[in-house]
Amino acid sequence: MRRYYKTNLLILCTTIFLAGASWNQIVPYLSLFLKDLGVSDKSLVSWTYFVFTMQATAGIVCQPFWGKVGDAHGRKPMVLRAGVCLVFIYIFMSICRAPWQLALLRFLNGALTGFVPGSIALIATNTPKRYAPGYVALAQAAMAAGLILGPAYGGFLAEMFGYRVSMRIAACAIFFSVLLVVFFVREPNKTRSEDKTSLWQDFATAFKSKIMLPIFFTVWVAAMFSGGTIPVITLYLKGIGNNAPGWLIGIIFALPAIAVFLTARRWTALGENIGYYKVIFASLLGTGIFTAILATPAAGNLWSFSLFFFVAGVFCAAAQPATSALICLRVEDTFQGRAYGIQHASSTFGTLVMTALSGVIAAGAGLKAVFVFIGAVFTLGFFILGHLTGNGERQY
Repeated sequence: MRRYYKTNLLILCTTIFLAGASWNQIVPYLSLFLKDLGVSDKSLVSWTYFVFTMQATAGIVCQPFWGKVGDAHGRKPMVLRAGVCLVFIYIFMSICRAPWQLALLRFLNGALTGFVPGSIALIATNTPKRYAPGYVALAQAAMAAGLILGPAYGGFLAEMFGYRVSMRIAACAIFFSVLLVVFFVREPNKTRSEDKTSLWQDFATAFKSKIMLPIFFTVWVAAMFSGGTIPVITLYLKGIGNNAPGWLIGIIFALPAIAVFLTARRWTALGENIGYYKVIFASLLGTGIFTAILATPAAGNLWSFSLFFFVAGVFCAAAQPATSALICLRVEDTFQGRAYGIQHASSTFGTLVMTALSGVIAAGAGLKAVFVFIGAVFTLGFFILGHLTGNGERQY
């Protein structure tokens, strides 16, 4: 008989892939959907940023809350709850008729869901410790695969059937995922937290912890890579690519997600051998150096830029699996749901902050300055992490 945790991994990787694909088949086209809802070209940027900010802000606060509930009542119920909420949100998005309705639904998306963090917490707490870091890395690779496929798949559906049908298909994919979890995923290790602390006390506990603070700091910095590059990358590539075709720009745009898919498990294996903090230090320094190179003449054409952008993505890809592995190994089972929720919130916050900053920097100093700034942030993060971690932590 297949061991239950191997079945869990197979099923949850499938559902995480579907969740990632459904997310990215919708999100890149929300600005175009807003135009269909009657938003003028003059207001489109403001509405787009507002819609994304609503979702991110709600997620920053609510994902740790749902992780806390999962610690108390089990992770599988939280995965099912998140999946059902996401199904209804996608359905209501497909029938909304005004931009404020879409903004409200995106807020609820951030506040009520959490399918992927819940699934990762379920894998981590119901897998033998010696396998858990590698299994979590495979789950993150499945998410990256979904993010790679989603935009192309979503663009095809939108072109053929319209955005509303694409959203309904996303709802069907999540509903299928919920059914898979109901019938095939087991949670025999239902560690129950008896903590009576508030959510803010949990945040305080996490950020005072010598174990968790470096983890969340790393995740926050790592998220700035995508948060800073995504808003400017298409414009920058058009500038250096001499009218490169859209499909090529799309492939380059997806290179960081491809890097996660290809290397997440390998970074975890390296962390098992040399220590996860060494992997994290390499991640921050490598990402900082190669992102800064993107602003130099060495990355002055489309092909050299793609090479350095991919290498930067490979280094950045090490942060998520390495920090997740440390949560698996160093954080108590009764706090892991909250830890993964705060990890997700830290990532969302880093993305949100850098998305806003990149627009200001690009407007004031040009697109190249964004890459220089990100490189400086990661290099500074390398030194700050050295201060946050003592010798006792760096052995892990």
